Amino acid sequence: LSYSKKGLGVTNAAVSKESGEMLFHTGGLKAGIENKGLDSCGRLNEEQREKYCTLVPVYSLYDYFKTHVKADKKDPINILSIDVEGFDGDVLLGATPEILKRVEYLEFEYNWMGSW
Repeated sequence: LSYSKKGLGVTNAAVSKESGEMLFHTGGLKAGIENKGLDSCGRLNEEQREKYCTLVPVYSLYDYFKTHVKADKKDPINILSIDVEGFDGDVLLGATPEILKRVEYLEFEYNWMGSW
């Protein structure tokens, strides 16, 4: 579909208010319990963590744009869609005012879970 030529990219990473690393639950779940939450790997024993979790980079929105977005810093961000199971506010806290001013359409969810 040539989406990468149109500026759409997929990154195996997490986005939050600060950059770093985290364990991410990658599978082995029964249908209907896909959302295990950020702390799900911490509740597993070592053998389960090795089987079901992988270490991924975590970027603040600022760092993500700095390292992954190739557009000119003056170009608009047409759509910024965030869906991180209630931690959407944390993602926004990792942005700078300059980034947020470029966003034409912002979509996020407000959820009873997470940091709201």
